[in-house]
Amino acid sequence: MTYDIVYSEDARKSLKKMDAATSGTIVSWIEKNLVGTDDPRRNGKAFTGEFKGVWRYRIGDFRIFAKIEDERLVIMVLDVRNRRSAYR
Repeated sequence: MTYDIVYSEDARKSLKKMDAATSGTIVSWIEKNLVGTDDPRRNGKAFTGEFKGVWRYRIGDFRIFAKIEDERLVIMVLDVRNRRSAYR
């Protein structure tokens, strides 16, 4: 049972706006740590309260926000943001 990755339109736009090195690092991290994993919660941290059900992953100064769908074995990447603007 391994998980697949699906990118939302917002995540795709965010990655396109970044310089090639940064977006490459983030996509590489996703490929290495999330694609084909059997435990997507190992590297992340869950939100509580209003954003319950959303997970965040830290890659340097950037955050990946994702929703894990266990019944479909899918990790939906919702957005990728710089830490400075991620929580506003």
